[in-house]
Amino acid sequence: MRAGAEFGVTPYGTEALGVMRIEKGHVAGPELSGTTTADDLGLGKMMSKKKDYVGRVMAGRDALVAPDRQVVVGIKPVNKASRLRSGAHVIPKGAVPGPDTDQGYLTSVCYSPMLGHWIALALVERGRERHGEIVRAYDPLRGEEMHVEITSPVFYDPEEGASVVEYSWEAQSPLRKAFTPGRLGLASGDAGIAMTEISDFNLVQVMARRGQVAAVAKAAKNAWGVLPPEKPGAAVGKGVTLIWTGPDQFFVLSAGNNPDPVPSLAVVFDGMASLSDQSGGRCLIRLSGAKVRDALAKVSSIDLHDAVFPVGAAAATSIDHTGVNLWRGPDAANGSPVYSLLVFTSFADSLWHTLADAAAEYGVEATRTPLS
Repeated sequence: MRAGAEFGVTPYGTEALGVMRIEKGHVAGPELSGTTTADDLGLGKMMSKKKDYVGRVMAGRDALVAPDRQVVVGIKPVNKASRLRSGAHVIPKGAVPGPDTDQGYLTSVCYSPMLGHWIALALVERGRERHGEIVRAYDPLRGEEMHVEITSPVFYDPEEGASVVEYSWEAQSPLRKAFTPGRLGLASGDAGIAMTEISDFNLVQVMARRGQVAAVAKAAKNAWGVLPPEKPGAAVGKGVTLIWTGPDQFFVLSAGNNPDPVPSLAVVFDGMASLSDQSGGRCLIRLSGAKVRDALAKVSSIDLHDAVFPVGAAAATSIDHTGVNLWRGPDAANGSPVYSLLVFTSFADSLWHTLADAAAEYGVEATRTPLS
């Protein structure tokens, strides 16, 4: 709240979220009734006329393209003091309510504090042709009816951003609240563990597409001189570390804070793989020192003995119930093992405190450094 004060940030709950989605004409469960098509919901432009997609044949059936289909519209009361009711039927003016005159119903209703009156989304026959028409909202259950106007489903800011304000920002450490540089825990003697937050890195997940595993491996070899691991492991190549994350997928970890690292990798893999930029979503922590295995043994079930977890080994595991990608890099100059951990940024604070607590009895030297 303090960080957003200058922008007028305000807390909101699920009811506010529901109001805002109706004000903007965004469809949800009440409109996704199982009988509506994408075109009924105002999403027809997403249905390509040039290429295939799941459901294209069905979408073209006569009943699903009939001109009198019920489509999403907005509804507002003629008398602004009137309250709309979800489920009320749409009936033409002057018509006797009944199955033959029922032209649709109100699906989602709320009071809009921005507009100062009740609004609704509705499914109405030929609704897009009828904006501005006055009809009746008939609710036999409650014994209510009123005159309402059919409108566009977008009630608020129909220009969608006519008054956009641009804000500048800079990336912040996910450990900015938890990280304290210097000596932690045992104060005397040499620190048994070095805990380092690694900053300024790019992290892209590569997922080989069907039938392209071998081609992806060859492309990685050509680009960085190493093959991506086929099983849990980490391979160090030219300027990158390739970390196994699952069958036929791996991370590409590299130095630098490129705001968009995907295009360069798209050239490397040329349609053979799907790419997901994870740079801003993960925190990278590196642990080393004579006592690092003792500390990790307190919070991890992975056996880190040299015989079973040598340099280059990796695991997708958990530490104190927090999911991490863990791998062992080249040993430090003094011969101690070096382990790296990738964790989602939202769990980074918690994991840092857990690791610091586990290492406290051995003495910890906490630092922050860019990936090199």
